[in-house]
Amino acid sequence: MNNSQSISILFGVIVGVISLITALLLGVNDTEKLLTAGIISIFSSTLLFAIITENLFDKKIKEIYKSFERIRNQEFERVQVDTSILRNINPLRGINEEIYNYASLK
Repeated sequence: MNNSQSISILFGVIVGVISLITALLLGVNDTEKLLTAGIISIFSSTLLFAIITENLFDKKIKEIYKSFERIRNQEFERVQVDTSILRNINPLRGINEEIYNYASLK
């Protein structure tokens, strides 16, 4: 189980617990209804967080690692820059500048 799956399960459990507490505070005392609501909220939120982490974070991180691997192998002509990442995430801008500074020295 990798980190994104663990985080998805953790957030799913947190959302499920919050849903159960909310249902209890609203006066639902039937254990069957509470159990059903808890299971549905845990599974649906876990699935949602898994999709979000896979599509948003893991793919971009893989692209960054591929760029580092190409630089390590000195395949500078194949390095592709995704400017949307650089505009949205400031630390990557600094990393990108370091990469190009290193490449210009070679």
